[in-house]
Amino acid sequence: MHQNGFATLSNLLSDKQRQALIAEYNNPSAYRKTVAMKRYRFGLGEYKNFNFPLPDLIHRIRTEIYPKLAPITNGWFQALNSDTQFPS
Repeated sequence: MHQNGFATLSNLLSDKQRQALIAEYNNPSAYRKTVAMKRYRFGLGEYKNFNFPLPDLIHRIRTEIYPKLAPITNGWFQALNSDTQFPS
């Protein structure tokens, strides 16, 4: 994370889970916001924010990954001399 600013997570989702998310991509009622990245000079493509309540799969991923990301984020903020801290 520190070297590249990102990390890849192999095999995070099963094929069935990936296909379920892909199938929902064109369902406008599943998302509260769609952002065209080019419009804001963020690059090409788009990203979408899910409506609440989040799909169970997304909620579970967030819940399980957050405890692993919080210490990394806190380390970055400390390196930036920021007092911001995220709870474990």
